[in-house]
Amino acid sequence: MERDAAILKAGPTRLRPILMTTFAMIFGMLPIALGTGAGSESRAPMAVAVIGGLTTSTLLTLVVVPVVYTLLDDLSHPGQWRLVRWLRGESAAARKLSWWGRPDHPPGGLRVGIPITSRFASPSRF
Repeated sequence: MERDAAILKAGPTRLRPILMTTFAMIFGMLPIALGTGAGSESRAPMAVAVIGGLTTSTLLTLVVVPVVYTLLDDLSHPGQWRLVRWLRGESAAARKLSWWGRPDHPPGGLRVGIPITSRFASPSRF
């Protein structure tokens, strides 16, 4: 399974348990955060901080972690960067048909012995 397909499949799969846990903790802390009884002035700030931390960590888990993983994974495959593909003059349709002109060649970075062409330089320079 490719990386993008795995991320898109894991998102909805993990969404429900993450949200259930977060909402249970938030609703459990609401009476403490909104309490008006004796000693509530010392417990309310802690409950508000816990609710804020849960909200932040949920957003980090659902949005930031997959995005950072995708960016770091892209760094390990420089041949697939949009800028590199654009400089070579590759189109998205050509990439879908085959990789480096050979359908059996797996994606994953620059390969030795394959000429690199550029929009700004003629292939004869390489």
